[in-house]
Amino acid sequence: MFAFRPWEIDVHAYAQPCLDYLAPEYVLTESCSLASDMFSMGVLIYAMFNSGKPLYDCSNQLSVFRKNAEEVNWSFMGI
Repeated sequence: MFAFRPWEIDVHAYAQPCLDYLAPEYVLTESCSLASDMFSMGVLIYAMFNSGKPLYDCSNQLSVFRKNAEEVNWSFMGI
């Protein structure tokens, strides 16, 4: 487990994690781990084979990211 840093709207976008590639547990359980990095890498690979479009386009808005994360059934991952 890594130290969790909340996403803050007041911080410049370059200092924030890119929400388009962030693992859902970041907002659902407020935690991050090596599995989160693997998820992000998977989304990056998905985007590479999908003309640069990530799985979800959050437009750098935490509320959109939260909605997308809650939309998916993550019960199989224990989240």
